[in-house]
Amino acid sequence: MSIRSVFDFKFPKDAQEEGLNLCQAVGHDMTSLDGYLDHEVIRDVKDPGHFMVSTHWRDKAASDAVLPVYQHDQKINRAIELIGGPPIGFVADVLPKESLTLPKTQTFA
Repeated sequence: MSIRSVFDFKFPKDAQEEGLNLCQAVGHDMTSLDGYLDHEVIRDVKDPGHFMVSTHWRDKAASDAVLPVYQHDQKINRAIELIGGPPIGFVADVLPKESLTLPKTQTFA
C-alpha cells in the first residue's frame, strides 16, 4: 500500500511568495529519492499563505527514510523560521476507493 507524507505550512502574509517557493522546492527535492511516486503543493484559496505539501511514496520505509535526512535542510529551517515552529504533519495510508464505505443512513449532498 502506498503512503503519503502530508505537511501543513501557514506562512505570514508578508512571506506568502517565499513560502510558496519553499514548498515547491521541498516537493521538487523529493523527486530524486528512492521510493518517490509524486507530490502536490496545495494552496488554500481563502488564505494564500496556507499550503500543504503532500508527497507520495511507494511504502512507509521510503517515506520514513526521508525524514531524518531532510529535517535539517536549509529550506525546512527557513520555513520553520517563517511559520514560527515545525510544520504539523503526518504519514498516511492511501486507501483504495473501494475500501471507503459510508453508513447507509448517511448521505452527502
